[in-house]
Amino acid sequence: MQQYGHLRQFKCPDGQIRIFEYHLKEKMYQWRIHVWPDEQSTFGLAADKRRKILVGYVEIAFAN
Repeated sequence: MQQYGHLRQFKCPDGQIRIFEYHLKEKMYQWRIHVWPDEQSTFGLAADKRRKILVGYVEIAFAN
């Protein structure tokens, strides 16, 4: 986060800038998905009453 934290800041639908610190990473194809968990239900609950996440960034790099 010290080196790349500024690249993980995204503007959310409510206009606030949030840091999407959590990410999923797949090593073989080198993709990453950066997410922000809506732990306080800022954007409401999903139809099945579960919490939501916001996806801020998807990076896909294919190995040659």
